[in-house]
Amino acid sequence: STPSSHHLSSIDNHQTTMAEQPDGSYPRLNGTLLQGRKYAGTIISLVGKVEMFDGQNIDLKTGDGVIAKILCEPDAEIAQGSIYEFIGHANEDGTLQLFVTRELSVDMDLEIYNRMIVQVQHNPKFGEYFAPVIA
Repeated sequence: STPSSHHLSSIDNHQTTMAEQPDGSYPRLNGTLLQGRKYAGTIISLVGKVEMFDGQNIDLKTGDGVIAKILCEPDAEIAQGSIYEFIGHANEDGTLQLFVTRELSVDMDLEIYNRMIVQVQHNPKFGEYFAPVIA
């Protein structure tokens, strides 16, 4: 076993918690991965189109077609119909507690973004390129 493949297998078999997560390192998920709860307790990134915003809750349609539930502060400024990257804490119930928002271009292709998540970032073949650097 090479050092990098051993390092990867240990990452795949270990659930990272927020306390162990390197600063600035967070996985990019789609709705299915968020709701799968494997990443519960970690800070993650979720991209999609805002389908509904009622002042405290967001329904986000991710690139895989799933409606993800996002919990936010009442003073959040979110435009329904816009595309955002939401960074926050993945909860045990498959929701996201919002920390940071980034509005993206309406030209963002969510299907291509989802393919990058599924076929590249979460593909074990490319895992070493997306594993956090541990100093």
